[in-house]
Amino acid sequence: MLRPWISIAFLGVFFSVLFGLSRVMAVNFAAKWQYFDTSEDKARLSQNYALILSSWVTSALSTGFSLRYTRQDQGGRWRELYTPVFYANLINDWFTFNLSATASENRRSEGADISSRSWDANLTTQYRNYNWRLYYGESSQEDDQDPKRINSDSKHWGASVSKDWNVFSIFGDYRGTSSKDKVEKSKTDTDTYFLKGKINSSWRKLTYSFSQQINYMKTDWRTSQKLTRGKILLNVIIDWHLQDNNEIKTNDYFIIDIEGQIIDLVVFYKNANTLEEIDNNVKWKIEWSNDGVTWNLIAENISLPYEFSSSLSGKKYVKFTVISGSDELVSPLVRVYRYLPIGVTSYSFDSTTLRSDISLLYSFDEKKNIAYNFSYNKNLPDPGKNSWTKNHSLSGYWWINKLLQTSLNLTMNADKIQGQKTKKNYNISVNIFSEILDTLTSNTTFTHSLNKEGGKKISEIDNIIYSITAEIYPDLELRWDINYGHTKNYDQKATIDSISTHINITAQLRPSLTVNGIYDYSYSKNKGQITNTNTDQFVNINVTWRPSEVFLIRGTEAVKWGSNQKTTLNSDYSLWVNINPKIQTNFTYSGTRAKGQNSDRFSGSLSWSISRYLFFRNNYSWQKTQGEKEWSILFSLSLTF
Repeated sequence: MLRPWISIAFLGVFFSVLFGLSRVMAVNFAAKWQYFDTSEDKARLSQNYALILSSWVTSALSTGFSLRYTRQDQGGRWRELYTPVFYANLINDWFTFNLSATASENRRSEGADISSRSWDANLTTQYRNYNWRLYYGESSQEDDQDPKRINSDSKHWGASVSKDWNVFSIFGDYRGTSSKDKVEKSKTDTDTYFLKGKINSSWRKLTYSFSQQINYMKTDWRTSQKLTRGKILLNVIIDWHLQDNNEIKTNDYFIIDIEGQIIDLVVFYKNANTLEEIDNNVKWKIEWSNDGVTWNLIAENISLPYEFSSSLSGKKYVKFTVISGSDELVSPLVRVYRYLPIGVTSYSFDSTTLRSDISLLYSFDEKKNIAYNFSYNKNLPDPGKNSWTKNHSLSGYWWINKLLQTSLNLTMNADKIQGQKTKKNYNISVNIFSEILDTLTSNTTFTHSLNKEGGKKISEIDNIIYSITAEIYPDLELRWDINYGHTKNYDQKATIDSISTHINITAQLRPSLTVNGIYDYSYSKNKGQITNTNTDQFVNINVTWRPSEVFLIRGTEAVKWGSNQKTTLNSDYSLWVNINPKIQTNFTYSGTRAKGQNSDRFSGSLSWSISRYLFFRNNYSWQKTQGEKEWSILFSLSLTF
């Protein structure tokens, strides 16, 4: 494998030739230096550099080259990453062609160095009113250990075609992959075929659509050595839902489309270049679903990597949600494995998925409509358990007048896994909205839910929600919500009755001063083998004051108490100072007071735009919890031109 400097030199020379011939050229450079120190760990120095070159060689051909370098030093240890990237785009009246190549070299003072290379080519065109796409790519990765722990290469290719008529559309797709793991002496080949047809039209007041799709996937794995406990890397699709691409935190999640495959192990790497795993302080909740709508709990408060207590099979989707903790992300990678019996040297898996959808909407007029939706999904894995899901939905809306607007929703969901009982869920929801005055509205919702398994009732849930929104005065607004719930669990022979209320009042005393108050009350009573009651209350007062364009002050006091919890007082205060258009600073304080648990935290930050090219930032925090003190400080300097 070429060392990174050879790759960089080759791409650099190639690009320089094109760059010299180009008519339009652009050069960008960015650098960032960070110093971070805490009371808990050794100081860390980070350096980041990026050189980006782009040009238009002709009106149809554009090229680009970038070189990124990062280095981190901490306590005598260091790691650095080189990443050159090259791309070329050719666009004309007949086709569009894209070519890209990436090389990376990850070096560390401790542990193995890892090298990786990849390139991709993509061609799209329109021929006889059909949209065509062809692509091909290769990648490889290895470390410098002896013997090696990482040494693999892969190829991927595919083609797709689509066409739209007046009311009918069709889409077909083929994807193939072939990968070799030279460490485990194994090879995996996967082929995926997808075909979908859809009719979408309208007739008078009726709008309708019908679609049918079929997906077939086949995987073959083989190895030349007998393994004591072999595992195969599965071909899956990951759907990411992150609030920040550089960090994973509470409520972030990803969904794995496993197509009914049998899975045993899920591993999360926060850095695909170094194969560094996610921190085990990040806790997760795992759920499965066959329709992507109704989710069923598998486990919670677990860490990754996660090994299922028994093989998971017959599922379409598996969802991992962060419930606590956070960690940085560089290049996240999720790998899903299936364990193989001792001595197995080959394995084959294929899966066929069929899906049908029907959608009907009839509009009587602008004020009344009725809609029906149906979907059927069947999954046939081999090996594995067959499964199917059915979803029916009927809804109606009627705008009678401003005082009365109603809607009705009826749903029935059923899913069946081979060898297991059929699960069904029935839901009915009625909503009544009323605009009593221009400044007064009310909304009432009734819901009833019934869950069955094998014809036997499992649980019933009833809810009544009433809310009112009022503008009492031009600068005084009120929202009041009341919620009553009743849950009956037939298996556990238990019931739960609950009532809660939420009051939110916002007053703008003057243009620069706003006060917000919140009061929450909840009561619940559980009846079963053990009967207990619980009451919780919460009060929150928030004040926002902007005395001038320079200062912004916010303060919040909140208290929470209840029959089964300690009284807790939380305080948050902040001061923002806009010294001038280039310099901003802020100071914050947050504190918690509870029996046996007190904490105080002070923090501050300074942002200074020194020039159009240079930017400085400083953060500082100090915290005291139960007598233990912690602090951290960050200095950051960025250069861009």
